[in-house]
Amino acid sequence: MKKTIKLIGIIALVAVIGFSMAACGDDDNGGGSGGGGGYAGTYTDTGDGEFQIILYAAGNWSFRTTNSTDAYMNGDRWAVSGNTILLYYSGNTVLYTLTIVDSTTLSWNGGLFRKR
Repeated sequence: MKKTIKLIGIIALVAVIGFSMAACGDDDNGGGSGGGGGYAGTYTDTGDGEFQIILYAAGNWSFRTTNSTDAYMNGDRWAVSGNTILLYYSGNTVLYTLTIVDSTTLSWNGGLFRKR
């Protein structure tokens, strides 16, 4: 009888762990799940400071110039995949790929962008 109760307890524990793992999300679906590993924020280029990449926690993104308030490019989704951030435009089209240098620096198109 003790062995049966112990076996039922182990099965219940395995089921709880299995359901917990199944409920976890996958960060590769986009930044909308709370910022894709903490990368949400505003990144300003380290060259002349004229351009910004903004990764919104809501999952969308934009490029904009710092000398105007209008974003000149917007996208509807971003996702972290390995050491890159993929910027999507209009559904599943990857428009830009950013390289993650460290937790506060991204590289794109030959330039470095630092998080403010």
